Amino acid sequence: MLLFWLCGLPLQAAINQNVDMSPIVKVDMRQHGYHLGDMIEQKVQIQHSATQVLDSKSLPLPGPVTPWLDLKAIKVTPAKTMTVIELRWQIFATVETAQELPMPAFSVNMIGQPAVTVKVPSLTLFQSPVFGHSVNQIVRKPSRPPLMYALTQWQWLTIACLIVSAFAAVTALWLRDRIPGLPFRPGPLLRVKRKMLRADSSADEAALKMVYQALCECAGQTLHNTNINRLFERASYLLVLQPQISEFVVSYSRQAFGYRPIDGQQSADYSSKNPAEMLEQLRTWLPKAVLLERIARNTSRK
Repeated sequence: MLLFWLCGLPLQAAINQNVDMSPIVKVDMRQHGYHLGDMIEQKVQIQHSATQVLDSKSLPLPGPVTPWLDLKAIKVTPAKTMTVIELRWQIFATVETAQELPMPAFSVNMIGQPAVTVKVPSLTLFQSPVFGHSVNQIVRKPSRPPLMYALTQWQWLTIACLIVSAFAAVTALWLRDRIPGLPFRPGPLLRVKRKMLRADSSADEAALKMVYQALCECAGQTLHNTNINRLFERASYLLVLQPQISEFVVSYSRQAFGYRPIDGQQSADYSSKNPAEMLEQLRTWLPKAVLLERIARNTSRK
């Protein structure tokens, strides 16, 4: 007996080596009575050896799997020789007539001794239409256009950041007086030019008065033919237009206040002019004076 037992050991080892160690897979699910939006409860049982463990990284991830099927949840219950995988699917499509649809197949890995790949087979389900099929011949309407894509939170945040950045950029340009149509702290000459654009062009005397008051504000006092140099001392940027501005101040003060020209100042350039002529000359040098004023104010703010 001892001799027969010793001779049978190699044979038993050879038999053990030829034993199939691949796991056994069993899939259980209801296959009938599904409609649009229904949940599919699928249960996968994997029978394996005690030295094998399911690799959780090889499980399918929740989310869209096919255009009509989503994986909503997955749950794993491990045991010594039996691992149970519970999957929850949802149908997102409908059919016009009852038909057979295949469930997706997938594979999972078993790690241990030995490491194998287990394939979960594909089963079929029978889906029914939401509405019964009409026996009459009908004309199908075209599908509706897709709904607008819903903005997620990060997209709203991006739009808000762009709006804030644009507002900050416009504010910075405005503070540096880089927007021509929206000046920052405009000077007297620029303010009077904007008033003239909005006012009636036929009001010559009113326009001349506004320009005269703006020049007085630049000089810091009321101007006339005896103190006109005060203007160019305080607003030196107007020196390039001194002849035109001096002529305007002398002519306007002579008409408004009755000042007479001082000795040696009577000339053709300083002769009396009517308001229409003064306004015509004013339109030639006022835009230049406004530009010089803005350049000087921007330079002084730096």
